Amino acid sequence: MVSVGIFITVAIFVLGVMPTRQWINNRRAIAAAESTLAELEARNEQDTAAADSLRSGAELERLAREQYGYARPGEEVYHVLPAPRDPVRVPGAWPFTALGSSISR
Repeated sequence: MVSVGIFITVAIFVLGVMPTRQWINNRRAIAAAESTLAELEARNEQDTAAADSLRSGAELERLAREQYGYARPGEEVYHVLPAPRDPVRVPGAWPFTALGSSISR
């Protein structure tokens, strides 16, 4: 009688619990794969839109002018440099007095 009870308990575990655990793990894997697929599809749409915009001459001209400084024949291009950074300011008190004189030169 005890062996029948043990057999039934093991059978329930093997036939019920183990497949349920595998089913839950499969659902988690499917959800993760669907999330990754959605991200990849969104990125693919962005890349397709960027590629489509590059097929137009206006977008190519804008990028060439903006990033590479290209100009049409007869046009002049001026590059504006950024403002210079502030010089290093050192306190006038000791021990910085010698350092300040060497920096300001």
